[in-house]
Amino acid sequence: MRKKTIEKLLKIVKNNYNEIATDFDVSRKKYLWPEMERFTNLVFSGASILDAGCGNGRLLEAFKDKQIDYSGFDSSSDLIKLAKENYPNNNFFVHDILNKIDSDDKYDFIFSIAVILHIPSQELRVQVLKNLASKLKEGGRLIISVWDFYNQEKFRSLIQKSEFKRIFSFDGRKKGDLLFFWTSGDAKYKSQRYYHAFRENELKKLAELANLEIVDFYYSGKNIWLTLKNKK
Repeated sequence: MRKKTIEKLLKIVKNNYNEIATDFDVSRKKYLWPEMERFTNLVFSGASILDAGCGNGRLLEAFKDKQIDYSGFDSSSDLIKLAKENYPNNNFFVHDILNKIDSDDKYDFIFSIAVILHIPSQELRVQVLKNLASKLKEGGRLIISVWDFYNQEKFRSLIQKSEFKRIFSFDGRKKGDLLFFWTSGDAKYKSQRYYHAFRENELKKLAELANLEIVDFYYSGKNIWLTLKNKK
């Protein structure tokens, strides 16, 4: 993918989350995905957790009954501000997931929920996985999720329209790179969004290229989930 295209898509993602931060915060307070709750059995008391692309910090709801050492980061300063307001006793900081974290901290669990689907190009996605995996403790787990676009009927028309525009606009996007508009809850404004729709083999290939072993891979509801660990 051309550098100019990558920069354009990354700018769209950053602008989008700053534009929709307030609505995003409200929508993510309604409920916690059941898939998140299942990880309460996986995460042990005293575990160190990094929430990569933490948004408004709602992952903490899954572990509210456990003593954990939590840190969360997001590239959106507006979302980090909301996360600090929602969970003032936890550590949040602004950071771009494309960059390495400048600390010696290691984690038992790193979560990156619905984040990598906003990263354009296979090369950058592999880079992100490698960066995150480098922060795992020995035996640690990296847990990621993406939206299951292809198996949801409501997205089929969106995928077709976006693919048609991609093919005939020659804008540099790759197959599965989707551009569409999100509308605010009050319908007063729209914000452009970028997502990549993944196939199963594509996700497994990313893990292989990042030298990660797949511990668990499953479809659940509207999402695809992977639990990964560093290869020995």
